[in-house]
Amino acid sequence: MTTPPSWLAIHRGNRPLVLFAPHGGRRHAPREPGKHKVNDLHTAELTRELAARWDATALVNDSRDRNELDLNRISEVRRHAPWLPELLAELLAAMVDEHGTATLLVIHGWNAVQTVCDVGMGVVDREGRCVVATGGGCTASADFIASKIRRLQQRAAAAEIAVTIGARYPAAHHNNLLQLFTAAHRDDEDGAIRTLARLAGEGRVAAAQLELGIPLRWPGRFRNAFAAALEDVFTSAPDLDVPATARTRGTATIAAPTTSAAPARRAGEPRSAVSLASMHSRGLQFVAGDLLGFTSIDANGSRSTGGRLLLSPRPGTLALFTGELIRRRDPPWTVPGLRYVDEPGGGWRVRYDGPMLDFPTLTPFLDLEQGLARGALIETAVDLAFTPARPDAREPRRFGTVAGTIVLGGEQWEVSAGAVAGETGLLLPRRYPFCRLTLPDAGGGVELTSTTAVEESATGGTDATHTSVPLPDRRFRFELAGARHAGRSEENVGATCTLALSADGGRLELAAGDGISALEGACERLVPVRRPGRAGAVVHTIFAIVRFANRPSGWLELATEHHADPGAAEE
Repeated sequence: MTTPPSWLAIHRGNRPLVLFAPHGGRRHAPREPGKHKVNDLHTAELTRELAARWDATALVNDSRDRNELDLNRISEVRRHAPWLPELLAELLAAMVDEHGTATLLVIHGWNAVQTVCDVGMGVVDREGRCVVATGGGCTASADFIASKIRRLQQRAAAAEIAVTIGARYPAAHHNNLLQLFTAAHRDDEDGAIRTLARLAGEGRVAAAQLELGIPLRWPGRFRNAFAAALEDVFTSAPDLDVPATARTRGTATIAAPTTSAAPARRAGEPRSAVSLASMHSRGLQFVAGDLLGFTSIDANGSRSTGGRLLLSPRPGTLALFTGELIRRRDPPWTVPGLRYVDEPGGGWRVRYDGPMLDFPTLTPFLDLEQGLARGALIETAVDLAFTPARPDAREPRRFGTVAGTIVLGGEQWEVSAGAVAGETGLLLPRRYPFCRLTLPDAGGGVELTSTTAVEESATGGTDATHTSVPLPDRRFRFELAGARHAGRSEENVGATCTLALSADGGRLELAAGDGISALEGACERLVPVRRPGRAGAVVHTIFAIVRFANRPSGWLELATEHHADPGAAEE
């Protein structure tokens, strides 16, 4: 009998069902952007909860960091956890001997604030027809897909939860643990792995991974609803109300791989130059008293690729929606949950109805795992109308007004404020430091970007692993250029800006320049984000509002690039 390590919690049940949470631990080392992956928060306790309710067997890693040992990677399992395939083979073979069949469900987390579960079985759903994903093999039978997964899609849809097959995480990579359940390993040198491949090949074992969006893992009504749907599907007999056409289609649904079946681009993978050229974005940002709002949707050609909504109702707090699931038949500028609707005269509406993740801090993106751990789900409804100052204008940014209602966690705001919105191509800074300043006014507004930059002082740390608010006590001087939009006119403008930031805020001084008067403002509501940069660097970006005494608040975006090697030069 295999002896697993003491840190793997095992709950043994009587059903022929194994639930496995490989990434339920936590990271304790300082985050390194581009290197560390986020552990799948709340999957350990959810797996325990489901196993107890279902009388199923559970294998739960709730302590080991996936960055130290990734139990979902075959290469790491071979080197450092050979006991895992042995344990799975013993458990599943015993279940098959007693019940004839068995199921393995691997519970993962998808860090999108959408009510979605993507099922990975080595296949991709192409409008009702499952096609083997390029490079992988199918880990479940067509009968399993028809009787279980199609049924789960129906049950979840009734609770406003989308269940997809291979839309983002098809589990087709040759190093994914589920690929042990394919013909590729039937002659493996490891006897336990050969057993897993044989049981799956005989149709005795079905293996699937469930990538659960944040609302399906965090405590709340969506997690409860999805748990009930899973229980209905995996602990009861097949349902007679599944249409016969669906069952028939399912039994013949798995086709050979084609180039069109390649998995979608993973987060962090590079885009090609062609896709970069076609990337563009539509967004809206506004300040209404103490309420800060920002939303954008990215698109590739005419198809949306992802979206976000950020609301900060008061200093020190923010709420976030992020969406990565895109339905092919949705209209442009739609991410399930969030949509932009065009109206006559160049205006458009922002509508959102669903959960957001509420944070008691403005810094959750500095260390996403630590930040997510502090978030709680709240119900949100947004209905905002943007009216441009220049109807039918076509410049990349449009100034105007926003009006409507926001309900956030039971608290309601009536919004009426100046705003900036528009569609832009993908704009990546060519050099750092980089600054963008947007200044709405009564008749339109000014948008400026940096042409030259000098960092005049830096008394805080600048290393790439630093986890506090970046850019403490730093001072910059920028030469800015851009355009003023007023009515139907547009003129080129320029100015010099001095910016001083600390962890608590900052000051911005804009010297009088071409078409611009001198301004002084206070930087507030600093929201820092860190992401991988070029050649191992880390890009720190600060988003903030700038309040002025006698004019509407403006927007600041400041980005700097940091190298882990002190000798590496910034461009």
